[in-house]
Amino acid sequence: MDKLEYKLNVIQSIITRMANNSSNCKLWCITLLTGILVFYFQENSINNKLIVLLPLIPFMLLDAYYLGLEKYYIALHDKIFATDDEKKIIPHETFLKKILAMLKAFFSFSVCGFYLLIAVIIFFIIN
Repeated sequence: MDKLEYKLNVIQSIITRMANNSSNCKLWCITLLTGILVFYFQENSINNKLIVLLPLIPFMLLDAYYLGLEKYYIALHDKIFATDDEKKIIPHETFLKKILAMLKAFFSFSVCGFYLLIAVIIFFIIN
């Protein structure tokens, strides 16, 4: 295995891991919210109904983090295959690029759409 092939395998495994982490965030969020809703309806001891929605925020941020890293490494993977002319167009990787990728991921449909839909559904369930 040559050096380039090894680097590509590492980047592809990172992309796969980030995608799995992103889907696990959604799975754990739904599981936790289901448990909170069961507790809410059994005991009805939660005074503020919006506390039920509180776990959405950290899961949403974590999901955006993983999705942003996934997109960052996909761009890095594409940069390896880029021709010399294309490499001039693609900027160097920086910490700021990772942050921008995470912000784009935060406002993407797969993050905002999913968690806002869950928030609306839970809001109508508890009211």
